[in-house]
Amino acid sequence: MEMWLKEFKEKFTEDFLSLHWRQWSALGFFTHEKTEEKWVIDPEALIISTLSLRGEKRLLEGCKQWCEKNRAWISTSRLRRIAREFSKPQPRVKRTPLSQNLRILQDFLKGKGKKPEKEVISQPSLNSPSLLLLKLRAMFGPEARSGIFLCFLLGMRGNSYEIAEMVHYDQKRVYQVLKAWEKAGLLESSQGGREKKYWLSHGEIWKEILGLKALPPFLNWPRIFLLLHRINLALREEIWQNPYLLSSLFKDIYSDVRGAFQPLGMRFPKPEDFPGEEYFLPFSQALLDALTRLKG
Repeated sequence: MEMWLKEFKEKFTEDFLSLHWRQWSALGFFTHEKTEEKWVIDPEALIISTLSLRGEKRLLEGCKQWCEKNRAWISTSRLRRIAREFSKPQPRVKRTPLSQNLRILQDFLKGKGKKPEKEVISQPSLNSPSLLLLKLRAMFGPEARSGIFLCFLLGMRGNSYEIAEMVHYDQKRVYQVLKAWEKAGLLESSQGGREKKYWLSHGEIWKEILGLKALPPFLNWPRIFLLLHRINLALREEIWQNPYLLSSLFKDIYSDVRGAFQPLGMRFPKPEDFPGEEYFLPFSQALLDALTRLKG
């Protein structure tokens, strides 16, 4: 078990960083890492997740350069909302994922950052399937509309509260957009109890207009990145270097992890089927499988 713990930590760290490199590569970062082509990239979630990493100077520098060059593509209100989620105390973990790097980012978003000595990014192509959200922002602007439309385009349905939870925007703003789009015929709806459920009208036609053939499932990237950071923090703290304690942590986050990775078709072992530290091995293996799928 101790040997597997060491192997798991190394593999988790490697795949977690690779996930960031792949997505930044698709956004124009100069790297030898393969470019993400399968999943639709969420820039705000990726930015906050990158700022939450420690000791990754190249990633941080690329993140700052990208933000400086592409401020028009970034939803600053959503960036702050996700940052607040990452800044909250995490149960059973002493540190919070988000570090002081957020202040550095704010300077770059305002154009006050120190100019880089070396360019490490190029302009991305909006024709890449993974940059569909940026393409939609060229149509709808960088705020709520583009994220809401992507959510529906990828097949999601829900009321205003559920959609707001998926896209990480203010619920009142989401409700206003849904009502306006329903009135315009862009959305269909059905009444279920006190809340309306909404979905996209003529989804296949929109795919054809946007030149899309197959679409991936909707992934809640802020939720996924935050869970992965919570595990990463635990693996870095001395107190957690024990399969029994990690099993306890994994049992605590089982429901959140199962929900976040459900679109991937992942099945995580149930806590009640594995007493004590026996849960560590099957859960950690499932977690690495999930990271492999996220890497395409």
